Order: sequence, then structure tokens, then C-alpha cells
Amino acid sequence: GTISMSRNQICGRGEVGDSVMPCGVGAWATGGRGAVAVAAAGPSPVLVCGDLSRSAIASQVVSDSAKALGGIDVLINNAGVMMFEDLTRSHDLTDAEATIATNLLGPIRLTNALIDHLTTKPDAAIVNVSSIAGKEGNPMAAAYSASKAAVIALTKAIGKDVAGTGVLVNCVAPAAIETPILDGISQDPA
Repeated sequence: GTISMSRNQICGRGEVGDSVMPCGVGAWATGGRGAVAVAAAGPSPVLVCGDLSRSAIASQVVSDSAKALGGIDVLINNAGVMMFEDLTRSHDLTDAEATIATNLLGPIRLTNALIDHLTTKPDAAIVNVSSIAGKEGNPMAAAYSASKAAVIALTKAIGKDVAGTGVLVNCVAPAAIETPILDGISQDPA
């Protein structure tokens, strides 16, 4: 099927050229480089904007997506925000809380909103995108690393919960990918 790397995505059937229902916020959702990549990915992509760090949004995103696509077969939880934090001194936790809300609660909310539907589909799948940071930990990014480690555990738990229903659940943990999340990171290996 047509899958691109962006924010949380909900995809139609697994055929080349199928529609993609990306959900995003910020510059990506308003025509940034991610929207360009999605537009090239399929014949009729439709963008649904919603901040999945907010609990009330997931059900609306799922409803709008199912209506636009005529059903949902695949959920790709690919949310990711990373804000740098210096843990060598006490600091405000607003950024850490926002990171957890997007990176962990977003996938939990979308999965919860879709699970009843997905368990009725013969070839349904959930793909959670974590990060190598979830396995190794990144300096200056404790909340990001912790949230992505939690996505790995979430994937294992959901997989066990839905075993026998036909829903496939997998997680990928890529290394750094050139996206805006890396803006501001020094390229100096020292």
C-alpha cells in the first residue's frame, strides 16, 4: 500500500496506489515538505489535521478517515516530537509532558479509537514507529527516548492482546532520519 513517513497515518487497503489518510499538525499539515511527499504517494490523498496529543481528537480523526477512505485497514502510528532537555539541572517539565502526550499517548489514543474496527478486518495491521533512541537512549532527549521505549513495550502488549484476531502488530525503530525533528542537532561528532 501507499505508506509515507509523516505523522500518524491511517491507510486504506494494501494495494499500490491506495489512498493515504495522514494526520498532522503544524507546518507539515499546512503544506510543508511532508505534505508534498504525501501528495506524490497516491492518487487521492486526503489530509486530516488534528493534534493527537489532545485526547478528544483521535475519535474524530478515525471517523473522518474511515468516511473518506471507505474503511480503515492499517494504522501507522508515526508521531514524533523531540525537544532537548538538560537533565543536569532541574527544569520545567512542559516539554517533556508534550513529548509523552504526542509520542506515546497519540498512538494509544488512535489504537484505542480503531481497535474495535480493526479486529473485524481480515488483514488489519498496526505499525508503530519507535526510534533507536527507545532502545539506546539519546543524550539531551530523555523524554523522547523514554516515550519511544514505551512505544516498543506498547507494541508488544497490543500484539499479545490481539493475538488470534488477525490483526498484525509490529514496531520499527529506525536510526536518525533527516526530518525537521533533527533541526538544531549538531552534526559535529565530537
